[in-house]
Amino acid sequence: MFLIAIHTVGSRFGSADDFDEVSWPAFIGAETFQELKTEIRQYQSDNMIGAENWMHPTLHRDENPIGYMSYDCRVWELGTFHPDAKEINVSQLDNGCRL
Repeated sequence: MFLIAIHTVGSRFGSADDFDEVSWPAFIGAETFQELKTEIRQYQSDNMIGAENWMHPTLHRDENPIGYMSYDCRVWELGTFHPDAKEINVSQLDNGCRL
């Protein structure tokens, strides 16, 4: 099972002084990565979450951390989140492959 805990931040009222969560934290789980992405995109839409609100949560499979997830549901190696991070092909995990 894939699992992610989503936390969001941003300005609720457009003021730089009002920087707080823009939605309640959410725990989303699914049997396949494709199902998880569908659930995440629905959460983003329902809560009007944009890329600037996304906190790069850690994706887990069977309680084991896999990597960071960006707003566009791509997964990146664990460690410091930066533009040079290596992308992880999570779809291979849906087929029983290990990293």
